[in-house]
Amino acid sequence: MLFRCTLLVFVLTGGVSACASGIVNEAHDLGLLVDSGARDAPALDAQAADAGFDAASATDSGASMDAGADAQLDAGSASDSGSTRDAGTDMGAVAVDCFLPSPYRAYPMAPWLVYLSAAPITSSAGLAASERIQIVEAVHQSAHTDVITVDEAIAAVDDMTVERFWDDSNAKEVHVYTYYAGDNRYGGAFEADSSALLAAITDGDVTSCTRPRGGLHAVCASSASCISPEVCYGLFSGEGKCVDSAPILGQGDECSSWDGCAIDFGLVCTMFHGATSGMCMPAWMQTVVPVSVGAVASGGFVDVTVPVSGIATVDIAVSLGVYAPSHPRPTDLRIVVTNPDTSMSSATITNSAQVHGLIREELPLFYSGDERVNGAWNVRVYDDGSGAAGTVESVWLRIKSRLD
Repeated sequence: MLFRCTLLVFVLTGGVSACASGIVNEAHDLGLLVDSGARDAPALDAQAADAGFDAASATDSGASMDAGADAQLDAGSASDSGSTRDAGTDMGAVAVDCFLPSPYRAYPMAPWLVYLSAAPITSSAGLAASERIQIVEAVHQSAHTDVITVDEAIAAVDDMTVERFWDDSNAKEVHVYTYYAGDNRYGGAFEADSSALLAAITDGDVTSCTRPRGGLHAVCASSASCISPEVCYGLFSGEGKCVDSAPILGQGDECSSWDGCAIDFGLVCTMFHGATSGMCMPAWMQTVVPVSVGAVASGGFVDVTVPVSGIATVDIAVSLGVYAPSHPRPTDLRIVVTNPDTSMSSATITNSAQVHGLIREELPLFYSGDERVNGAWNVRVYDDGSGAAGTVESVWLRIKSRLD
């Protein structure tokens, strides 16, 4: 899709699109929430909630993630809250051959990675044998190669967290352990219940990757390019996704946690904003699409088109991510999002950290739950202030859908 290519810095191959959604993370209905010290310690938010993680494990913030699509995090913005962790990471460079984007902070903008949950690891209590092995191996990706036991590994690092994903391009559940050694982020990625390292995280970058992005649910222009029984689904402007739209056993069942669905069949717990239960839905029915915005004049606005394709037919939950680390007064920003059926929903920035990448938060948008999702969405970014014009580097839409 030409429009998407010209707006986005990133070019994807394989199971996404040659012209694809410019991949870079950070912000999933997904859920990563940074504390008042701006540390990257993940906690659960609405996507974690949307993914079914319960509030007892972490705070439900409505929709959060590592903000920063199509942009660069600078030390100045990170220092606003007294921390320079991960500051200066170039969000524009994405490794397209690995199932994990690099830098790792870019993962929420990868459409093939469906975020399931995040949880801190503070002790070895309750860990399975495979998890203990994974944690020790993950800590070996830093300078702490001398640790032998899981307790030694946990004690040697700061902010150990496990993040769980469904890699829809390979149809595999993946666990990623991340932590800090000093001010730098390290870790390792593993297939669930396997001790084999799939990729390492070193100084925030994804390295030593042994699993490429797979070709499942590839982008298509017609069903002729799909392998039966898959068809080219959700076509818009000549682009769709190869999927088998036949119902999966358990699809539509009620769920209340990320592991309440048959994840091995590609079913994930999908919730409306603020709900405590949801439905088991195929992972391919979710997507994220980022676009560049640019300068927004004080008192003015900028329109951008977000082309969406390849998902089901109507919305379950929609959220908006905004990245504007250089804007002098981001609380002046107001965003109105119009869906393909011309219904509108708006969001405002209430905390500058929301767009500086210091807290990972997507803003929930509200529609009827029965309107088209494939098509042209319009995002209008207003600057309602005076005398403080600035730049919005990027916005992105995260859309979860169902069949009507």
